Amino acid sequence: MDVYKPSGACPLNAVLLFLATGIPAILLGGMIYSFGIVYIPLVYVSVLLTLGYGWLLGTVTGWSAMKGKLRNNVILTGFGLLLGVMGLYAAWALDAVARLGAEVGLLGFDPFFMWAYMSFLYENGSWSLDGGDALTGPALAAVWLTEAILILGTAVVVGRSWTANLPFCETCQCWHTGKEGLLHLAAGPDDPRWQRVESGDLRALDELPYGVEPQGQAIRLDLSLCPECEETGFVTAHAVTFTVDNKGAVSEQTRLLFNHVAIDRSTAAWLCEKACQAAEEAMAETDDLVASEGEAEPQPPDV
Repeated sequence: MDVYKPSGACPLNAVLLFLATGIPAILLGGMIYSFGIVYIPLVYVSVLLTLGYGWLLGTVTGWSAMKGKLRNNVILTGFGLLLGVMGLYAAWALDAVARLGAEVGLLGFDPFFMWAYMSFLYENGSWSLDGGDALTGPALAAVWLTEAILILGTAVVVGRSWTANLPFCETCQCWHTGKEGLLHLAAGPDDPRWQRVESGDLRALDELPYGVEPQGQAIRLDLSLCPECEETGFVTAHAVTFTVDNKGAVSEQTRLLFNHVAIDRSTAAWLCEKACQAAEEAMAETDDLVASEGEAEPQPPDV
């Protein structure tokens, strides 16, 4: 089976968008983040601000990649890391402004001043847990390291979530649109009929029933198509296990079976037709169930 692979293209537009949106984001976001850390010295607020700052940087990275049509996941990851590092640097510079006053100004961005400022905080502390003694030395360094990991990790993960797993049509120069959960098949990954599908015989899907097995297993098919030509398409399969806890809440665990296998337009149309048939059958079963419950409902006695 042919599997989608990004072309690796990195248009200049993506780089320009990254810089044009990333620099304002780290300055504005870094100011909110740094002043929030200083003036709201609560642990849970600090964690939320840290994750929120990382999310902002990741969103800017992902948006730039999508609008700039970046199809290189290595560069996408690098953009996320770069913006995360730049964001950390700006946050430290603005932290000095928040603690020492506006007169620090651009001096906060000077690397020698920043090193001296960080060294002073390392020795004397900057904040405390639950109103106790201020953290200093290795304990404070551990907090800084955790902060850096959260910001960098969140920026990369959120940035990659936009396009890293999204196919792109090189002919039409546009991203695919996807339909998650197009079709559920009542089978497990060990089913011989499904193994034929994995070997490349997609028509074996016609032998598999719709829905979910009594044991709670199913195979979920996702479809992605080019919105312009609709000639390039890919199908993704996940093994899904549904479980119900003692409170009646349903949860699901998924495992990827194959990702973005290329299909032609006729196969995509065939899969959509099967999905419509499955939906019609499910609606018919629901109508029958409602009708049977209505017939079984006791009638009030005549007065």
